Amino acid sequence: MSTKIEQFVSHYQTKLQDMSRSDFITMIGIVIVVVFVIIFLIYDRGTRYTYSSPGMEGFVGSNYNVLSSVNEFSSFKESDANVHVLLIYDENCGHCSRFKSTWLWLQENAPSEMKFFAIGSNESELRQEISSQFNVEGYPTVLIIKKSDEKVYEYMGARSKDAIMTELRN
Repeated sequence: MSTKIEQFVSHYQTKLQDMSRSDFITMIGIVIVVVFVIIFLIYDRGTRYTYSSPGMEGFVGSNYNVLSSVNEFSSFKESDANVHVLLIYDENCGHCSRFKSTWLWLQENAPSEMKFFAIGSNESELRQEISSQFNVEGYPTVLIIKKSDEKVYEYMGARSKDAIMTELRN
């Protein structure tokens, strides 16, 4: 076993001795680039899928509320709001990304009696529970519950600011 290791070391020592200075500098440059690429990939992967609050970065407006349970959305016991609005989305969904500006506009321009929640795939257990309870099949899905009837329904209309706001006010 040790003879194979000695042969291996001897072989590469010879190769290094035969290598010109420019070849050696090129090899070191390549090693440095590879190390930086690996570090970048590890760092990028770690930050791309980590969000500081429930809901995708950019989906949090001034009228945003952290959703900790299904009951918090479907119950008005401890809420002064007349309407609860829940967005269920996926971070990798193109439709969800395009809907982001509408969602932020709704949060910023809605009357104070409306309470907004958002839940993405980073809250997978809660999203799965809500999705199965309310039969959510696609993204983005907007669920609305009004204090007057306490019945949850899925908004199926146009995804425009005016159309959704009109629905929330009715």
